[in-house]
Amino acid sequence: MLIQISDIKIKKRVRKDLGNLDDLKDSLRTYGLLNPITVNRKYELIAGERRLQAAKAIGWTSINANVIDNLTELDELEMEIEENNQRKEFTEQELLEGYKRLERLRNPGFFYRIFLFFKHLWEKIVDFFKLNYLLIIFSILLMKASVLCLSIHGEFITNIPLPYNRGGFFLSSECSRNSFNATSL
Repeated sequence: MLIQISDIKIKKRVRKDLGNLDDLKDSLRTYGLLNPITVNRKYELIAGERRLQAAKAIGWTSINANVIDNLTELDELEMEIEENNQRKEFTEQELLEGYKRLERLRNPGFFYRIFLFFKHLWEKIVDFFKLNYLLIIFSILLMKASVLCLSIHGEFITNIPLPYNRGGFFLSSECSRNSFNATSL
């Protein structure tokens, strides 16, 4: 739920030192808020003070929040502690592996760039045929409707514009625009 930052009340908090918010502010500018803050129904902050303060610092006037109802003061305090206590930092090995993957994606090798080119080309071809597939389906439905009308009324419809069609279509070489022969089906 999107709420106004000015409506959020910060009561007594366990965390006193918010630390340096510069990296968090940069992250909010670049990626937005990845995890909403948590407030109670009176918009009292339960979890996410660093995110809230960073959002304020970069000029946000509203923020995404999970609003939780029917909490006791005990529940709120447990949630605040749990949210900050259960976080686990990356190990050095995990962080190193993550940055290696990031570097490979930012600077792909020659063959991977060729792969990405053909992948992008294939996606464009698929999109093109999806659109044309709908046109073909529509044309087939119009032809079926015309054949149905032809069998019911004995007349050929020539005024339905179809893609790649010059004034109508013929059921067989024996049919003409002005006459219909049941044996030509």
